[in-house]
Amino acid sequence: MNWVLGHILVSRGTILSMLGEKSVLSDIQSMPYQRGVTPNKGDYLMPRDALVERLNVSQERIIGGLEDKTPEWLSSSESDKEIEWQQQPKRDQLLFLHFHEAYHTGQTGLLRRIIGKECAIP
Repeated sequence: MNWVLGHILVSRGTILSMLGEKSVLSDIQSMPYQRGVTPNKGDYLMPRDALVERLNVSQERIIGGLEDKTPEWLSSSESDKEIEWQQQPKRDQLLFLHFHEAYHTGQTGLLRRIIGKECAIP
């Protein structure tokens, strides 16, 4: 559960960067939550409550960052990016990252069931 929540925050960091907003995780804090990383026993993983608080803060920053974005901004792209999907129009990037977050959010429901919790958070 911890890795999934942290990974969602890493993804939100990408969104916040696109929007010109500050990420809620430092580079060091985000390391164990990167794609393909299996945290080692000595890695610092943030407490669940801190992750949830940062999810709330990042949501507010995303909402604020989107307020002044125009259709032209959403249609714009940056061809100088090294990663191919980041060369797509910003609207397509945001759509992909939205799907990515929804996928991992679904995992949290499954993980809750595995540990004996109700599927929905009351």
